[in-house]
Amino acid sequence: MVAILSVPISDGNYDSKANFISTIRNSIPVSDILSSVDERCKKMVLSNNKDFYYAWGLNSGGFYDNSSYNINTNSGKYNMVKPGDRIVFYGTNPLRLLFSGTIIAKTVNKNRNKISNRWRCNNMQSYELLFIIDDGKEYNLALTEEDLGVDTDFIKWLNRGSKYLDSNTYNSGQRKIYESFREYTD
Repeated sequence: MVAILSVPISDGNYDSKANFISTIRNSIPVSDILSSVDERCKKMVLSNNKDFYYAWGLNSGGFYDNSSYNINTNSGKYNMVKPGDRIVFYGTNPLRLLFSGTIIAKTVNKNRNKISNRWRCNNMQSYELLFIIDDGKEYNLALTEEDLGVDTDFIKWLNRGSKYLDSNTYNSGQRKIYESFREYTD
């Protein structure tokens, strides 16, 4: 089963927009990635034989607990995501699909590196939960509540932060978003 990590890029949040441009819209040379990740991640990156990839990072909130599977925390979301899962970025005002890709590797890196140095960090926070992304596709596709099959309150919930979505989700709104994002990005 392929899961989706949905990431809102808020027009009102300069950091998320700047970081999206730095490492998603502008891809990262493989040499910068290789100097920023662990050996396991390097093997996965090198096995694809590409010149560039995309990267995204989540802040663990100051700590990383590798036993956490609480999907309401960034470290919980990080632990649940597997290589082969999808990542979807969307704008929040107006609602629009911006980018999708396949997560090929992930790593925890608490040190500043050539990837994290590209990100604008508020209050010296780091984005140590790194995802390496391939098969990126850029969109500028307007979405409506009707397209996604949910109401305004659900869109507000979705826009409050990244979400881990899969086909086993118990919430009907989350399941509709998962199915819509799969439909648009497959």
